Amino acid sequence: MSYVLEKIDGEARKRVDADVGPDLARIMDKRHFWESGGGELFENYWAIDRESGNYLMLSPRFFLRLPGSLYFFFFRSRMYRFRVQGSFDAMVDFYAGEKPPREEYEEFKQELTKAFAVHGEFGVSNLGYVPLVPAFPAEV
Repeated sequence: MSYVLEKIDGEARKRVDADVGPDLARIMDKRHFWESGGGELFENYWAIDRESGNYLMLSPRFFLRLPGSLYFFFFRSRMYRFRVQGSFDAMVDFYAGEKPPREEYEEFKQELTKAFAVHGEFGVSNLGYVPLVPAFPAEV
């Protein structure tokens, strides 16, 4: 399995919207989610593994009141949401109730690390590729 960086087109947006499901839909106003809300510093790209269906994307919506960047990682048919401060502090900070099961945690960490190796901190931006190696809490 390997990840590739691709631009998120209309079909990909539909897939993300469907993958979010009812549990995360409450935090994502789909009418506004795909709008950047502040300049066009970042384009919408994802690191996707076509074989497994796993993908990582930076939230296209900025939440300025919250520190760091918000990411979505679709892993084993479930969407996970977490924050990372940046390449200077790459600790994955899971949202409550959105942590992977203990029995899948090691595989989750390996897959997310592979996805970040392709995606970097921002995907594609006018900043160029900024590497990000995620750090993980010891336990979930």
